[in-house]
Amino acid sequence: MPVDFDKVIDRKGTESTKWDRLRMQYQDEDLLPLWLADMDFPVSDAIREALIRRASHPIYGYTDRGRQYYRLFADRFREHHGFDVEEEDVILSTGVMYSVTAALNLFTAEGDGIMIFRPCYHPFVDAVENTGRIPVYVDMKHKEDRVVPDMEAAERYASRCRALLLCNPHNPTGRIFDEEELQAISDLCERHQLLIISDEIHNDFIYPGHQFSSIMMASSYAKENTICCVAPTKAFNLAGIKISAVFIKNTKMRERFRKYAAVIGISSINLFAMEAVKAAYLRSQEWQEKLLDYLKENRAIVTQFVKDRQWVEGYEPEGTYFYWLRFSGVPDIYERLIKEARVALNKGTDFHPDAEEYVRLNFACPKKILNEALLRIDRMMQERRTI
Repeated sequence: MPVDFDKVIDRKGTESTKWDRLRMQYQDEDLLPLWLADMDFPVSDAIREALIRRASHPIYGYTDRGRQYYRLFADRFREHHGFDVEEEDVILSTGVMYSVTAALNLFTAEGDGIMIFRPCYHPFVDAVENTGRIPVYVDMKHKEDRVVPDMEAAERYASRCRALLLCNPHNPTGRIFDEEELQAISDLCERHQLLIISDEIHNDFIYPGHQFSSIMMASSYAKENTICCVAPTKAFNLAGIKISAVFIKNTKMRERFRKYAAVIGISSINLFAMEAVKAAYLRSQEWQEKLLDYLKENRAIVTQFVKDRQWVEGYEPEGTYFYWLRFSGVPDIYERLIKEARVALNKGTDFHPDAEEYVRLNFACPKKILNEALLRIDRMMQERRTI
């Protein structure tokens, strides 16, 4: 069946966090949600058929996760992303943030400083603080047409830290750290003997002219001291399925993590997730290629919207499906968008306390929804300018 990403699928009443939560909170059935990081697109036919086929078997008992699943992740990331990873380096997990928290618990101690580049994905902060560690923030800085890590500040703060919590491609800015940046980050970590915990969940969303490389590949130090977290859940719209993986090349660290993951239960992948990941990685490549083409078109729509208007700023993302937008001089932009434009984006202050003028827009939706949201935003701003 041809892929139709233009089709609007009604998600209301499906316990969708993205669609139901804020509509209930604000009592507005017409609120357009372009916030939470999942996509308003149907999964591939291969995934849907695999789940239906497994569900048709009437027994859902205990299941074993054979070597094929570890090999599946290793092959996928070696062949598509250039990782130096073998099946013995793979540990299954129910989610990236569960893996991040497990790594913090295992390889750092309460009171340790954990370096985070800001703006940052807020669950990073929660994971650090809730495990008794101390966030050490390094603000990214503007350079030409993008934001970059402030390595001078990172150098000043590194002595306070035990680990670096990295996000690449970066959420919320959409930056893909280039090889020079990754080398600088790796060198910093080696000088200060920092563990690297790298969230690379968005590494399938790379736009033309840009190339993704894992921090694991930056140096021999990074290879032996990185806990790399990946998943098919963003790329194939499987967030509700709960499936991810961790790559650890260091044998001692890997075995410690493997045992700990089993004890706390995050490596026990349910049988539907097992079917979904096979269908995603083995039979959904054409679907994903068409998805990326569609997202590139949506990105271009938002880019043109920004270029044509003086009251909004934003760097075109190199990866992810997020646009990090600044509405300069507009107080309470998040609430205004919800109440006046009836569009829900992510609040900038969830990523940085000084980002009151920022919002994160998720453009992974049918063009009809995206264009309507942008039209509502434009109308709100035009009305505001005429008051």
